[in-house]
Amino acid sequence: MGNIETILVDWFNADTTLQGLQLEASTEVPKKRPDRFVTVERTGGPESRFTGSSLLAIQVWARHRHEAGDFAAVVARSLRESTALPVIGRVDVLSVANFPDPDSRANRYQITVEIVTKFD
Repeated sequence: MGNIETILVDWFNADTTLQGLQLEASTEVPKKRPDRFVTVERTGGPESRFTGSSLLAIQVWARHRHEAGDFAAVVARSLRESTALPVIGRVDVLSVANFPDPDSRANRYQITVEIVTKFD
């Protein structure tokens, strides 16, 4: 199955339904930053024998603040409406917030998500 970060990164990179937006996703900020990209980080959540509940910070980076906000709304909607990942049982978008990077001062929004996964 893989870990939830890898599953989401692969799904974002393969998804063509994000309103035609070019999307690059990874678990790290790329050394050469594209104009718009997404990072995925698991920040916690319990796991049992049959399910896992992952708390994730999905950060949407863009050249301008309004672009990051618009892009974050599209990403959040795509997550809520996703039925393409059979391993995912439930997605709850907990928040979408402006979250500029303090080091680079880059524009980004953070989507906090809880995802329940089903294990085989």
